[in-house]
Amino acid sequence: QVMVDEGVSDYYLVHMYQKLKQEGWEEDSNLPDGWRLNLDKKHFPESFTDEEELEVLFLTDKAQLLTSSKALKLLTSSEEFFENHISNFFSLIDHLNRGSERGWKEDETLPEGWKIRETDLSFKTDRRVKSPYQEEFDSIFSAFIYMVSNTDRFREEDVLKMKAKLSEEGFEENEKLPLGW
Repeated sequence: QVMVDEGVSDYYLVHMYQKLKQEGWEEDSNLPDGWRLNLDKKHFPESFTDEEELEVLFLTDKAQLLTSSKALKLLTSSEEFFENHISNFFSLIDHLNRGSERGWKEDETLPEGWKIRETDLSFKTDRRVKSPYQEEFDSIFSAFIYMVSNTDRFREEDVLKMKAKLSEEGFEENEKLPLGW
């Protein structure tokens, strides 16, 4: 915001916008030119982290940070935007509300083709897992149980990889348990 207010050269602003991706800021074709969105709550500014229902933040081309409702208010009240901007924004919000592909990430510690989506709930991290067959699981543990129950569909090394991932949900090996537990 300060860089925009101070009239910093576009060269530096473009460079800064490119760096924003590292903090979860993404472009989307449904947003006005220069706008970004962020679904990664751990990178939300502190002034926004207390809002429980907040799932997404928008960054305008003028470096304004907006919630969905404030972004919609800006789009509908400014002469700078047109009907297509508003309808595209509604499409994006619809897409986000349907639990889209956004937020799913490949993870080298998961079996090939599996993805994970992590949400920081402040008191814990919610982990959802998606199989290569587009089956969604509400935890690493439930994905592991599914794999063990369907060994005909999964390679042993993939099951073992998922088992190793269980440590992120607090599971640990213990010498007092039988081998492999």
